[in-house]
Amino acid sequence: GTDNDGLAGLDRRIHPGRPPRLSEDAALSVRRWLIGSTPRDFGFSRPMWTRRLVAQLIRDRLGVTLTPMSAGRLLRRVLGAPIPQPRS
Repeated sequence: GTDNDGLAGLDRRIHPGRPPRLSEDAALSVRRWLIGSTPRDFGFSRPMWTRRLVAQLIRDRLGVTLTPMSAGRLLRRVLGAPIPQPRS
């Protein structure tokens, strides 16, 4: 929009946000790694996946650093739901 459009001009803009850090192929690889496996299958000591462990797995295997929050978003994207986090 132009400066004369006011707030209505803002609504017409597309705001796609930042592109995902992982390609679709890499995200599908993560999905395959997680479904039916535990962290112990990948050498971690914990019995259940956490966002932090998923981020570590991605860093170790793909060389991409994600925050636990970004790992949670990725999980929502590839699994349809985030991994529940343990309560402290």
